[in-house]
Amino acid sequence: MKSLLEYLQSLLVEFKDIELANVFRFKSFEFGEDFGPHRHKRLEINFIQKGACTMHFGGERVTFKENEMMIIFPLVEHRFIPHQEGVSLMQLEFMPDLFYLIAEEEGHNLSFYKEIFSKTGDRKYMKIINNVRLIRAVQRIIDELIDEKEAYNLLVLIYYTELLILVSRQMLCPLLSHKSKPLFQALEIIQSSFTQGISLAGIAEECGVSERYLRKLFSSRLHVSYTEYVNELRINKAKELLHNTKQSVKEVAYVCGFNSVEYFGRVFKQYTGTSPGNYQ
Repeated sequence: MKSLLEYLQSLLVEFKDIELANVFRFKSFEFGEDFGPHRHKRLEINFIQKGACTMHFGGERVTFKENEMMIIFPLVEHRFIPHQEGVSLMQLEFMPDLFYLIAEEEGHNLSFYKEIFSKTGDRKYMKIINNVRLIRAVQRIIDELIDEKEAYNLLVLIYYTELLILVSRQMLCPLLSHKSKPLFQALEIIQSSFTQGISLAGIAEECGVSERYLRKLFSSRLHVSYTEYVNELRINKAKELLHNTKQSVKEVAYVCGFNSVEYFGRVFKQYTGTSPGNYQ
């Protein structure tokens, strides 16, 4: 019986002629820098970190805003147009062969991957809102590909497997449903006030539900806790400020809603693997 590492190494042999990613980057685009229309064989994933853009899929126009994600299926014609304020993206593009090989290697038929491609003719894209686990999976892949630390390629395969499962779940059980209305109300409140002193109890009261019920919605629909969700938003904001401004770590901590520099440092390292000072 192969060990897990041996199994992953055998997958890498299968992948020897396939790049782990064709595009993996964090990039900003200014108004006027539009691209397309074009199409490609790659599966394209974009997460909007800041700003907004409009995508043209043939005759359909779709707007994507901050903290929303798009998945564009292979061979779908699309055009990318940043809005006036510009847009900052986390981008990942890769050949769908990666998913096929992961799903069917040695007879391990993870049939759910077929959901991603079986409706390609009808479905040109997916718009995903507030799926923190999916965002993290993409970010982990990009971080590993950029850093290229020891055995990064093995970790990337693991993260691609996670990504495959999460995308499939999203297609089989989308977030949008009438039962999620209080959750969407809560997310709108959090989006507008996550840098302030907000509490789950206060948000639940504003949404007309109990704190326990709202906590359950976070767990069942987003698969993260309320605290994890808020911290994810705050850390993404902190990364932006540390990278693009001259504010001190202390200033960034308080601007992003942390009431303790020490706690900010612990959470930042938990999410990024490094300290705010080193990141800056």
